[in-house]
This record gives sequence, structure tokens and C-alpha cells, in this order.
Amino acid sequence: MITKLVIIFVCIVFYFLIKNIINYFTVRSLFENYLLWIQGSNLDFVDRKLEIVSLFKGAGIKDCIVPNVQPVGFGLVTHGTISVFNNVLVNRQDIVSLVYGMFRNSIRVYKLRIFYCINPLCWIESIVFLPKYTIDYLGFSSANLFSKIFQLIYWVMSVCFTIYISLYSSEIRNFIESW
Repeated sequence: MITKLVIIFVCIVFYFLIKNIINYFTVRSLFENYLLWIQGSNLDFVDRKLEIVSLFKGAGIKDCIVPNVQPVGFGLVTHGTISVFNNVLVNRQDIVSLVYGMFRNSIRVYKLRIFYCINPLCWIESIVFLPKYTIDYLGFSSANLFSKIFQLIYWVMSVCFTIYISLYSSEIRNFIESW
């Protein structure tokens, strides 16, 4: 039973490790190609826009909104805002500098995630604060009172469950074997 859990845990660790390594090297490669594209030497880069935005979102990088003013003729201009994610491949100085920063941040994020995958303290923290991470993942704020109460209930139940397992381990093992 324990060996199966350990094997499952190791498989999960390797999955996240390989996923983050692939994302790290993909972002680095795309960043190098982006720099070449900005200089005008790599014209096949246009097809990679969706991949870039997907990797940025996967790294937790938020979209930026940039003001945009364009002449429409007869002395008139139009103004509004544009999304950087929708205009990643626009060669405008303000957008290029933001995309450059997004690439640098996503490289750092994936590099840090690789480290977290092999750091046992990060896995322990993930287990201890599982309700907080789950609430964050679902899109709710983990700073409100409900999430803190839910976290406290999780800790109390974890302690009770640990005590229960230690006191009745032989009965639990017999039940599992008979089932």
C-alpha cells in the first residue's frame, strides 16, 4: 500500500518536473527566436503567437493593457487600449519592452518551478496548505475568513486522522486486506 503511494507520488513529481523543464526550454527557445524576429531575421515566428501566450498564462503572467492612439485622417485620431497578449507580435517599442519582460519573467517562473519540483520542503508545504492552494486554483481569494476557517478545519482533521491511523493501524490494515 505504501509502496503504491510512493510510486504515485514519484510519478506526480516526475510529471511536474518534466512539464516544467519542457516549458522552460520552450520559453527560452521562443525568447531567442523573438529577439531574432524583432531584429527582422526570423520571419517564420508569426505562427508561434498562441504558444507564447499559452506559456505566459501557464507561468501565471497577467495580460497588460497598453494605451493606443492612431491617426485616422483629416486631423483626427482614435484612442483606446490594446491587450499585449493579443499583440505579442507587434513591433512597437512599448509592446516589445513589455513582451521582453514577460519572457524574462516566464523563464524565471519555470526555472523556479523546476527547483520546487525537486525540493521536498515545497511538497510538504503544498500538502500542509492544500486548501489554500485549492481555493486559489478555483479563483477565489485565499485571504478571506472562509478560506482561513477551511484551512483550520483541514489542519484539525489532519491531526485527528493521523492520531486515528496511529491508534488503529492494525484494524485498518485488516479491513483493507479483507476488502
